[in-house]
Amino acid sequence: CSRDGDTISKERMEPCGEAVQVNAQSFSTAESEPFNIIDASIQSDCLTVTLGLGSACIDPDVDLLHAVSDAAVNPALHHLKIIKFPASGCAMPGERTMKFDLYPLRKISDKKISIQLEGYDKALEYAYGK
Repeated sequence: CSRDGDTISKERMEPCGEAVQVNAQSFSTAESEPFNIIDASIQSDCLTVTLGLGSACIDPDVDLLHAVSDAAVNPALHHLKIIKFPASGCAMPGERTMKFDLYPLRKISDKKISIQLEGYDKALEYAYGK
């Protein structure tokens, strides 16, 4: 993949999941079905999140949204939010592990960024530069 502007341009491995959606307007207005974030971690370009769902579908319909980043701090702080959409045919409560591709957040000027995932109380670090 190659990117224009100040985003990074280099070859990479296959995406690990659905790409983060960089859209501040959607971030501020999106509504979600209830869920809990049980665990979250970042490895390479992949954010892995375990969700506790009130009704567990085999493949819940979720998106990862990105708000405008705060570049006034170093490393830059990026706010992310998971949105779970209503689904039919789902039964018992349960856990699902989802993967999201963070590659669209990369910038040439940064080697790492901090991520605050809404609903998760631990800060995450996405390091991609050398």
